[in-house]
Amino acid sequence: MRFFTTTSVTALLCSNFVSALFDYITPLACLNAKTVFEQIDTDQLVGIWNNTVCSKGCQPKVSEYQSLRDTYLIPALMTEVEKMGNANLTPYYISLMDSFYEMAENTCGAGDSQSLCQDPSQLKAVAKCVQSNGWSLALSNVLNLLPIMLANPCQNVVDYISSPEVFKATLPAYFENYAANC
Repeated sequence: MRFFTTTSVTALLCSNFVSALFDYITPLACLNAKTVFEQIDTDQLVGIWNNTVCSKGCQPKVSEYQSLRDTYLIPALMTEVEKMGNANLTPYYISLMDSFYEMAENTCGAGDSQSLCQDPSQLKAVAKCVQSNGWSLALSNVLNLLPIMLANPCQNVVDYISSPEVFKATLPAYFENYAANC
């Protein structure tokens, strides 16, 4: 009986240790997001934007962010976050998106009144600035991101961002939807 009790306690402690270990491994997997985010081809992204939005005559401005956010960005974000299996974390992704907008405006020189289609080289510079400062932004907002980083589907986010499908079909479809209504 004593052997059984000792074995049971040891097994319980080991299972708790393994469970705790997996809780730490999940955030480590999320650290790959930095590398994946930094490998996004911002020139390709701006090219897709120019070919699907600017070529249709749209002239969106940074100052229109709130309207565009509510009409296009949040619905798209909700759909994609649900596809990743993280629908319960949508408010955190929205907060992160808003933080990226603020960084683009305050740190990266995205002007309020200038059309995002007016100067492709300026848009590329802003995109590169956001990309290069993204990790610092994430670290400075760690409390807002903690639920994302500790969530079990964190690896799904990394997989989603690194999927070629995002640039081949997903983003162009959202850009085309906006361009059809601008």
